[in-house]
Amino acid sequence: MTKRKKSKPTKRSFAISASISITDVLGGWALNKLPYNTLRMIVRSKKYSHDDLSELFRSHLLDGIELVVRRSTTYEDLTRVKEFLEAYNIKTCSVHQPLTTVYSMSLRQVENLAAMAYYLNAPIIVIHLSAFGNSILKKSFQEGLLDIEKKYKITICLENSPKDITVYFKRRYYDPRLFTRIVDKTPFGITFDTTHLGHAGGDILHFFEQNKHKIKNIHLSDYRSTVMSMHIVPGMGKLPLRDLLLKLQEEHYPGLVTIEVQGKIEDIKKSLRFLHE
Repeated sequence: MTKRKKSKPTKRSFAISASISITDVLGGWALNKLPYNTLRMIVRSKKYSHDDLSELFRSHLLDGIELVVRRSTTYEDLTRVKEFLEAYNIKTCSVHQPLTTVYSMSLRQVENLAAMAYYLNAPIIVIHLSAFGNSILKKSFQEGLLDIEKKYKITICLENSPKDITVYFKRRYYDPRLFTRIVDKTPFGITFDTTHLGHAGGDILHFFEQNKHKIKNIHLSDYRSTVMSMHIVPGMGKLPLRDLLLKLQEEHYPGLVTIEVQGKIEDIKKSLRFLHE
């Protein structure tokens, strides 16, 4: 009787990252302002201790992180982050704009973000499409962004928004068809947020298929049916994330898959287990 050979596990084509706020690494308070002065609040952004992060990085399940910076981030802050990550051989795969700039960001602010990414050796910066408004379709503005990409050797990836009250009447930021139409008129990449697309009523498999030539980074998390159940652990919601991961393997997707979950460090670990199953 011939012995059956064990099949080798499929080698993944993409790198695995996790979204970590600079506040998680350094501590401190962050100011979040909602637009139109509808609400102002101060929230404690720190969720994970150094011990939590050290344990996570030692697990060898992550290739790197996406660092969410603040407006007040300094190069002293970045140096501390860099040293902390280097101790665990963890890379900064991407840098996300400050959350207070999601609805408005100037070229100067983009250049500051790109310079931070360059300092951290991160090849991607993540900016919500909503930050640029109508300027994103202007040739001079696009040329300014391209100059920044070239100068700092980074790629700008535009992120789709959730369908929330802040952008409700600006459907191009969250509607999958309109978002695709806008980004196709630019030379920039896409950060595809699965929860945001689910919240906007989109089909994540169809969106990937339509935009795979532009997608460089995927914010992976699950979604149920309400704004209170966004960015939950993969497998805990209604999105076909397992099918999406199989699709990424079939297509030999070469970009980033970035875990973006709200909750405790254990939720990142559960998400990593989902990815590695």
